[in-house]
Amino acid sequence: MIVCITQNSSLKIVRQTDHAATCCQIARAWNRPDMFDDDQWTQIILAAKHHDDGWFEEWQKPVLDDDGRPLDFKAIATQDHVRIWRRSIFEAKSHGQFAELLVAKYARQLYTSVDSSHIEDHQLAQTFIDELTDMVAEGAAQIDMSPIELQAALRILTLCDGLSLALLDAIDWMGLTEQMVFGNETSALSLRRDRRGVMVQPWPFDTGPIILTTRAYVLTSHHFTTPEDLVAELKVAAPTELSWELMSG
Repeated sequence: MIVCITQNSSLKIVRQTDHAATCCQIARAWNRPDMFDDDQWTQIILAAKHHDDGWFEEWQKPVLDDDGRPLDFKAIATQDHVRIWRRSIFEAKSHGQFAELLVAKYARQLYTSVDSSHIEDHQLAQTFIDELTDMVAEGAAQIDMSPIELQAALRILTLCDGLSLALLDAIDWMGLTEQMVFGNETSALSLRRDRRGVMVQPWPFDTGPIILTTRAYVLTSHHFTTPEDLVAELKVAAPTELSWELMSG
């Protein structure tokens, strides 16, 4: 789960699958790059929608820290994180070979490029990276796509995930992206937040403006005696819809 503190000090909790639904909203609105056919583009969208499916079961058994506070997804044990990623990749396979490859490729990117100071089991992490390296190499050999096309697809998935998390304040804001492909164009994107929403330049979407939504649960309690207590409170909490507007500018 994604755990954040609101401005009024309440606890904001978002399910990974709800966050992934926002990733899918971004992907669906994207101006399909000319390099991808309809089937390839559908699988990129499905990868965005289902890349966190491995977290679904975790919603029923959240982890608390020593003070009884729910752990954010970035703070869980490496063995659990690896187990969840393996399940996400397995679940993605049911949506297509390309979708599975993209989720595996994204997991490998995260484990090799993101700050590893929070990883307490580096040997397990390296074993997982080696496993993903083999999986990605085998999958890429079976997909009729160039390395440039695979990298373009990965960057779209990365942006969809990163923008959704940044809007939730779960990670730092991204001001400038890598080179992104949309339609017949290639450009880095500038993402600027202001009181009206998020200004995006150049505009990579089919239409605009874009309204993104995510379901969240806002709790006044920060500490729980058992994980079951947290689950019980989440079950009775009325979900709140968070929304953001993406605009050209």
